[in-house]
Amino acid sequence: IGIWVRDFYAVLERLAAEGQRPLGEPVGVAGNRCTCLRDPEGNLVEIFERDPLAGAAPPLARPEVPATVRTVTISVPHLDRMKRTLVEVFDLEEVRDAPLHGPEHERLWGLDGAVRRSALLRANGALVELVQYESPAPRPWPDGYRICDQGFMNIAFVLGSVAEFDRYFTRAI
Repeated sequence: IGIWVRDFYAVLERLAAEGQRPLGEPVGVAGNRCTCLRDPEGNLVEIFERDPLAGAAPPLARPEVPATVRTVTISVPHLDRMKRTLVEVFDLEEVRDAPLHGPEHERLWGLDGAVRRSALLRANGALVELVQYESPAPRPWPDGYRICDQGFMNIAFVLGSVAEFDRYFTRAI
């Protein structure tokens, strides 16, 4: 997941005080940097200095909170199928003008030289990045694997009414 924070320096200082070390030096230039660390279960958590949706997101529901989740990156086995589902069924909008991540991010995550295809979708106040890795090949799921076996297991779409929920549910079915 990716979290935009209002005070990047303060977050880096708090992480250091807690003994948390980012995976490497921040990527990007001052004012537009991100860093990354692992949560206790090994999932990657990015911290963004600049809001990746600046000027494109609706107002924050709780502007007094100095951070908000802005991105989720999902490794998928079938990029085109997942993209089609999210665009056609859930009305996400494809973002084509700028990728969210580049090779410098892959290096930060320990995937230097990875070959991947990706799509970036906007879901109102968040970006959903779908990634299909071609090399290194993803590890197969172990026998008996369930989605809840890996850290956080869901992303949620907030809907404004029961009728809206029912409409998307019917489309998903």
